[in-house]
Amino acid sequence: RELLELLRALGGRPGTRVHIVSGRPRVDLDRWFAGLSAGLHAEHGLWSRFPGELWARARFAVPRRFERVAALLGEYAERVRGAFVETKDVTLAFHWRAAALDFGARQVNELRQHLAEVCSGLGLQVLVGDRVLEVRPAGLSKALAADRIAARSSNDAFFVALGDDRTDEDLFAALPERGLCVRIGRGGP
Repeated sequence: RELLELLRALGGRPGTRVHIVSGRPRVDLDRWFAGLSAGLHAEHGLWSRFPGELWARARFAVPRRFERVAALLGEYAERVRGAFVETKDVTLAFHWRAAALDFGARQVNELRQHLAEVCSGLGLQVLVGDRVLEVRPAGLSKALAADRIAARSSNDAFFVALGDDRTDEDLFAALPERGLCVRIGRGGP
């Protein structure tokens, strides 16, 4: 509730627009930020919804051999207690936050090698996050949302982007020069 109040106050400032860019599915963003007058951008920019509008989807097809990748992730989720696979529109995420650290890390390293083989030549990218591996089409990134936001902004707009993981670096790189990027937390540039 405190975060929502903060975002609502920020968005209420004259000349300020708030956009939330996430790797999470749009159903989660709708639920979490329902009463907010903010732009929402889900699944690393695959989906965008500007205030007062409906969700719009970027043109990315379900990757070839998606079922094969899903099956491989499923096999590892069965091996690693506490792990699960999240299926989104065009991405798959292997979450292992609840798994035993040592065993989970060994299994994830093995899984990364298998994914490199399976995804090779398919136009898929494997992202390594905080106890999550995500497989997505190459070119799908939070930069798509940054481009859409910038295209709808005035030429003198100043952008401030805050993020805490590797996927936010794509957003930072895509911002116009009139901006400030803030990395939250430790362990990265």
